[in-house]
Amino acid sequence: MKKSYGLFLFLFLLSAPVLFAQPTVTAALPASGVTTGGGFVHIRGSGLLGSPLLCPGVSCANSVKFGDTFARIVSNGFSEIVAIAPPHAAGSVDVTVSIAGVAGPIVLTNAYRYQGASIDELERILLPVAASGPGPNAARFETEILITNAGDEAVPVSGAATLSHSGISPPPIPRVPPHTTGTFTDALTDAQYFTGAFIYVPARLARDVITKVRVHDTSRDAAAFGVEIPVVSDLDFAATVRLAGIPTDARFRSTLRVYAYDTRNFGPVTLRVRDSADGTLLSTVPLALKAPSLDATDPFPAAAQLSLDSIIAPLRSHARLRIDIADSDAIRPIWGFVSITNNETQEITLVTPQVSGAAVTPEKIPLGWWSSGVKGVISTGEASPNLVFTGDANANVYLGCYLGTFKMPSSLDVDGRFKTTGSLAGGAGPVQNGDGGTTLDFEGRVADGWLTLTVRSRFGVVTTAHLQFVGSQQPGPLPTPCP
Repeated sequence: MKKSYGLFLFLFLLSAPVLFAQPTVTAALPASGVTTGGGFVHIRGSGLLGSPLLCPGVSCANSVKFGDTFARIVSNGFSEIVAIAPPHAAGSVDVTVSIAGVAGPIVLTNAYRYQGASIDELERILLPVAASGPGPNAARFETEILITNAGDEAVPVSGAATLSHSGISPPPIPRVPPHTTGTFTDALTDAQYFTGAFIYVPARLARDVITKVRVHDTSRDAAAFGVEIPVVSDLDFAATVRLAGIPTDARFRSTLRVYAYDTRNFGPVTLRVRDSADGTLLSTVPLALKAPSLDATDPFPAAAQLSLDSIIAPLRSHARLRIDIADSDAIRPIWGFVSITNNETQEITLVTPQVSGAAVTPEKIPLGWWSSGVKGVISTGEASPNLVFTGDANANVYLGCYLGTFKMPSSLDVDGRFKTTGSLAGGAGPVQNGDGGTTLDFEGRVADGWLTLTVRSRFGVVTTAHLQFVGSQQPGPLPTPCP
């Protein structure tokens, strides 16, 4: 009995730092939903399990409130609580998180917004492939477009699906009756002239609309069903599209398709071809997007279609490639994918971006304070958090007990990276760069709210830091300089 109690005590003490960690809440995602509620909301942070051993019983369970209404918790882990948003009138509400065994709740002010959709509001859907056509070796590729209405109200489908060649004015808009599937394979008659097409459905009905696009070789229907092409919502477009795992094997041919979010505001894109295993940059390729004829409803996107075979051919010593795609001269959202076709069987597979998208990077380093100690995030071994203040011309750095500055770069590259110069000093004076001077290289990346900073001399890395942006308010006292 004593042995089992001792084991329990040991395990309890081992887990104590986790169980009793001071909880933090950093975000509620998504930050909005419909007034009828029902959506999952992911509350992110740390220490969210609470301390049930200190506060047993139902009355001490963790809880989440939206405004004054309790939400049902469906998942609870150390770094995340998933709750179902309750119904609420339109407007912004506080999200209040109470953790068992912790005195006082955590309140995210106006963290969630209830909103209703206008009866006239439309949701746009990109069909990346909407045309059919011949292929090599007597293949015939047909694009099947099926739209299922799982709701109780007929759904009008406009945009490229509008029957513009019917001879009727105004052109009729096809509708999908409740609980049926409509075939639009032959409805998008102009799609053969463009790369992809946009369709529109009422936003309030969009959740009940299931759109499927399938490309299949009709000469091989008995052997293969074809491949499903993902349909793309406006939220899927991103500043950078990363496509990883593209094979270089000569048995396959690969085609890249890129789409601009805005038909009226787009530019050329740049492809950065890298080794998929180690990220080595192998080639940089500019690509111009082609604009369709403008129409008030934008039924077709500005886009480009490019065979990758000539780009891949000299790179066959690399087993697989990664292609990073970004706007060449601005941060404008795009989407893209690669289709890979077996030259013998004509079977198609796809390389698509991950659903969550690439890391979010700004055009310039935001001005203000950055801290490694924000919201409980402190690097191992630090007596106090690292700090950086980014100003208009220079940045002041406080890394441990070392103080320094670096020149602010005029901009960041498409991955949020920068290189600049500066200096760093400690108790023994300025850090030497290895050639008799004190100018050091400062390299960094700004992505998803974090600054990763590396200071180098000719001898190697001097120090590194990971800091989160906290805004214009200094987050605490400055570190004490090295003695």
